Amino acid sequence: MGIYLVFWFGNSVKSTAVRPDGRGRPNSAEEMEAMLIEDLDADLVDRTDVIVFDVSNPAAKMTKAG
Repeated sequence: MGIYLVFWFGNSVKSTAVRPDGRGRPNSAEEMEAMLIEDLDADLVDRTDVIVFDVSNPAAKMTKAG
């Protein structure tokens, strides 16, 4: 059993690193969590919980959206 814990600070602080497989970068905590789960080895999926805490600045999200 394992826990993969990530803190998402958003892309307004610093862009997420380029993925080695060339796929796009995540734009939200939800996308990051989905990508991490997708990237887990098949034998780890059932034994690992991936948790991404969204600690990004809500004001930065509003600035980008509006």
